[in-house]
Amino acid sequence: MTFPDEWGAGGGDGGPTESKLVPLSMQSNEALLIKTLLARSCPSARLSRVQRVQNKKLWCEYAHYRDASLVHTCAGGDVNEMLLFHGTAERAAEDVLAHQNGLDPRFSNGGFYGQGIYLAEDPSYPIGGRYAHRISGSGGSRVQLLIVKAALGSQQEMGQRISAETRAMRMPDVRVEGPPRLLYDSVRGGPHRPLVSGGGENG
Repeated sequence: MTFPDEWGAGGGDGGPTESKLVPLSMQSNEALLIKTLLARSCPSARLSRVQRVQNKKLWCEYAHYRDASLVHTCAGGDVNEMLLFHGTAERAAEDVLAHQNGLDPRFSNGGFYGQGIYLAEDPSYPIGGRYAHRISGSGGSRVQLLIVKAALGSQQEMGQRISAETRAMRMPDVRVEGPPRLLYDSVRGGPHRPLVSGGGENG
């Protein structure tokens, strides 16, 4: 298995299932990229700290799904990999990442498109709503977000459609009747406020 180069040889010195948090220089390429993504819609926001999450087990599972499964079923072989924002609400990101499965859709309370992992293209969506984690003692002025690398595959475009039916979704709809019968890999909706992408079971 090949790990990201930034992790170091062999994926770094973390344990095989440990979510290791690695502090990054604010001048590192990763931090500068996040600053750029943040500034697009939140120009007055100040990035004060960046940590990289390294979990060998979860990376292996993600890379295998992306490279051995998703690439063969999504339209044109485009896995549609993106960096997106995720808020952990009242729980600190460290607590969420301590779970063996990391971000787990089974802990979702649902949303516009059912139970799943909800990711935003625009950071102002989680920051302006109830989704970003508010850091204690800051009066709500400091927030914490996860930047998630996600392979979204073929997306079911929902636009602004929200209904009891969409809230009850258990998975994305059928994309190709087949055979083989293929589902969309994730759903994409909005703008509701800013644009939001929400994953289905594989999102």
